[in-house]
Amino acid sequence: MPSTRLPRSLPRPGKSPGAAGPTSQAGPGQTRVAASGRRRARPYVVLGAVLAVGGAFAFAGAFSHLSGKVSVLQLARPVHSGQILSVGDLRSVEVAAGANVPLIALSASGSVIGHPVAMSLPAGTLLSPADLGSVALLGGQAMVAVQVKAGAFPTELASGQKVAVAAVTPAGAGAGVQVVVPSLPTATVISTTAASDSSGSISVTLQTDSSSAGQIASIPAGQVQLIVVGSGTGS
Repeated sequence: MPSTRLPRSLPRPGKSPGAAGPTSQAGPGQTRVAASGRRRARPYVVLGAVLAVGGAFAFAGAFSHLSGKVSVLQLARPVHSGQILSVGDLRSVEVAAGANVPLIALSASGSVIGHPVAMSLPAGTLLSPADLGSVALLGGQAMVAVQVKAGAFPTELASGQKVAVAAVTPAGAGAGVQVVVPSLPTATVISTTAASDSSGSISVTLQTDSSSAGQIASIPAGQVQLIVVGSGTGS
């Protein structure tokens, strides 16, 4: 009689024999797809972070430029009206670029050195173009030029010094004339110019009040003597 072979295991109720295969293969496939997606997304995350940092540096650089400082010229020591500026009179400082007063940049120092100041200024003043140029005379002030022979002025005579102006006694005239310095007219030295010959004389421009300027101008040519005095002496 024919034999009937039974399967080794019976399928569970509600589950077909071939259903397990596809289900068991789907899990690994889905895992691989998800992992691959995460790997592709990672470079974009890194790129985004780099762009963000780069943008922050660019913004910081722009802000620094807008609020940056510039180097300008400042007086290192006091100067007097008409004084010729030298390298030692100046120094460089950094100030905000948005200053309201037009200042002179460090790069323009060549146009400042060797030029006179128009007024007396204290140390620490930030120079502006208005501070340079010819001397600005106040009301009641005057300038007078005198020729001074060699030996009739101190060798250290310089712009900005205060001097008393006396008359030299001519040769052969009576000697022993007393000179009272406080009674002499006083003035401020604006500039000195050496004579073109070898005589050693100089031409001196003085600034003083109108009355004193008249007294100084009345001294005969070649008889002027300059005496450097302290700032508190005379009027």
